[in-house]
Amino acid sequence: MYRPGEYKVCCPVCGFTVYRSKCRKRWDGVLVCADCWDEKPPQLDTNYTKSINEGAKKEDSRAEPEPVFISDTGEVTWDDL
Repeated sequence: MYRPGEYKVCCPVCGFTVYRSKCRKRWDGVLVCADCWDEKPPQLDTNYTKSINEGAKKEDSRAEPEPVFISDTGEVTWDDL
């Protein structure tokens, strides 16, 4: 169907040809059809990552455990295994 002043574009995500008026620009600047459009993920927002990092512990929560020695001489016997 002809629409004066309107042109068709190809959606780079799904490959369908749609009119420009039915397209939207995504958060990364790509022009996609309305079905392929999605919001910017919150993980990419700098304020989101700052709030997560502020709540993190400063010390290492996965510290190495203290070594367990079998004997003072360093010999391993069958009973130790």
